[in-house]
This record gives sequence, C-alpha cells and structure tokens, in this order.
Amino acid sequence: MTMYIDIVIIENLIMNYIILYATGIVTKVKMKKIRVLISSLIGAIFVAIQYVTNLKIYSNIIVKTILSILMIFIAFNPQKIKQLGKQLILFYLTTFTFGGVATYLIYVIKPGMFVGTYVLKTIFLGAILGTVIIIIAFKISKNKMTKKDILCQTKIKLEGKEITLNTMLDTGNMQKEPISP
Repeated sequence: MTMYIDIVIIENLIMNYIILYATGIVTKVKMKKIRVLISSLIGAIFVAIQYVTNLKIYSNIIVKTILSILMIFIAFNPQKIKQLGKQLILFYLTTFTFGGVATYLIYVIKPGMFVGTYVLKTIFLGAILGTVIIIIAFKISKNKMTKKDILCQTKIKLEGKEITLNTMLDTGNMQKEPISP
C-alpha cells in the first residue's frame, strides 16, 4: 500500500484539530484556534515521522503520553496539574470515542475493510458523531445531580443554643435497596 506523507499529515492535522477542539468544548476552556492548530500540527508531524522512520521509540507509550501532554499544554495552556490531568483524560476519552465510532462506521459502511484504508469522509463522520455522543453524555451525566440536590440546611440544637449550617446530603453513593422496585 502506498502512503503519501502529505496526506498522512493533512489527515492527522485535521483529526487532531477536531479532537482537541472537542476536548476544549467539553472542558469549557477558552481556546485560541492558532494554538490548537499548532498543537495539531505537532501531533501530525509526529505521526509522519513515525511512518517515515519506523523507529520503535515512536511507538513507545511513554513517548506518546509525553506527546499528548505537550499537545494539551500547547493547545490549552493549563495552569494547574489538576486541570492538565482533566484535559488529558478528556483528550484520551475523545480520541477513543472518535476511534470507536470511526471503526464502527467502517464496519457498517464496508465490512471487511482494513482500518488503514478508510476514507477521509468516514473519519469526519466519526468525529462529528463522536463529538455529539460525548457532548450528550456529559450533559446527561452533569444534569443527573446538581449542587442544589445535595445541599441542605441543618439545624443543630445543643444546650439551648441553635445554629443553622449548610451541609451536604449523604447519598450513600446513591445506592438503592435491591428488593423494592
């Protein structure tokens, strides 16, 4: 199979941009499109170097994790380690979701097709559907419980004195008794 390096770079640049942009939307980060573009380009160049050189170091999980962290730093410039961790996890979640949707579409559209021979349209459709799935999933999970649902006022009376405190409801991890409907 012949692979053209310019096509590899362009496809990866576009895909990285979509993944980073979706990650930014989910994490509600103010993004500068030029930073996202530069980060996407770095990821695309990495893949192109990996194809051209075929060195094992580029397949190393530590190297790829460092690349992901670098891409997150360039795209979003997180100020805290917790923010970086959240963005990194959501970056991977977005990547895996897009990959899963694209693989599913390849199977549905053309069963038996090798993953390396997919068309750009399938990638974009997978990215769009993946973005929609992620946004809907986060909205559903976010709307399940709000702070208002778990905060309550508690009165404490002791020796004739009374104070009212804002406290959090103990949900018992939202467990339900298994016998009752």
